[in-house]
Amino acid sequence: MAVSRPKAARRKPQPIAVPELKVPDVVVEQVPSLNELGIFNGSDKSSLGHGFLRHYDRLFRDLREQPVNVLEIGVGRGASLRMWSAYFPRAIVVGTDPNPDTRWHAGDRRIVETGSQTDAQFLHRIGSLYRPTIVIDNGTHRADDIVQTFEHLYPTMRHGGFYVVECLHFHAGGGADHWRGDATTPPQDFFLTLARLAACPETDVAFDRTLSSLTDSVEFFYGGVVIKRRPDWAASDPIAVHRPLVARANHARMWINYAQLVLNNGGDPQEAVDACRNALVQEPAEASYHHQLSVALERAGDFDGAITACRISIRLHPDFRMFRDRLAGLGKKRMENSAA
Repeated sequence: MAVSRPKAARRKPQPIAVPELKVPDVVVEQVPSLNELGIFNGSDKSSLGHGFLRHYDRLFRDLREQPVNVLEIGVGRGASLRMWSAYFPRAIVVGTDPNPDTRWHAGDRRIVETGSQTDAQFLHRIGSLYRPTIVIDNGTHRADDIVQTFEHLYPTMRHGGFYVVECLHFHAGGGADHWRGDATTPPQDFFLTLARLAACPETDVAFDRTLSSLTDSVEFFYGGVVIKRRPDWAASDPIAVHRPLVARANHARMWINYAQLVLNNGGDPQEAVDACRNALVQEPAEASYHHQLSVALERAGDFDGAITACRISIRLHPDFRMFRDRLAGLGKKRMENSAA
């Protein structure tokens, strides 16, 4: 007789003990901001000084990994040169200073050139040699030196670069006369005029139009100004680029826009006059085209023709005050020229 064996009780599986794996903490080193680098290197541009660096960080951050050339007028204790070389790891950083002892701060992509910003030949040589992407004028802070330095260095800069002038606040208040030098006006007025021309190139004001034609924008902040040069596409030769396109289009509005382009970029005023007349062949009753012809004729030195064109624009659009104001201004200028 078969004896049935009792079934053994099934044992429950025991959980396998898995040793706890400790993942080491990953420390991600944060790249210091420009303001932090300023503090680390003892620069008075930081938030513990003038507070300029928060503006520069915003403007320059896209260039941080680029092989830029940075030129600072004024070396002093070398804090800014060390800061710039740390912020731009691929940059050549050039400092200029009349004190030959500041050469001690050269090294590790830092170059110190001995010379004064009052020396026009020195400025031209430095600008042509290094063709800076960024210029910071932190030199004498005198109004006359600021303007002269800008006039000589700005045209040598790379397209799309930034030109910075620091400590404009010295030129307001009781101590302003100390910083004036031989200048007749404070430097902020000079750059305000440049800003006006960058925004409205037809502004009737005495200024070097070559400088304004190179300018893309002007930004002010406490104690400083940043002027941005036009990028390559805008500064290559817009007149030569657009001349065949406008001729092919042969559209009245494009002829007028081309005339404005020629005048705004230092072109031949007679070419602008011809462009306006091409537009008027197609639309002779458009008052604004006669107005633009008047502007071009004035630039070409033909005041009588400018006045005639202005009168036609008024006849076509008698209620537009700008045309009447322009006619009054032309009459005054013609009288001044005749008296001279």
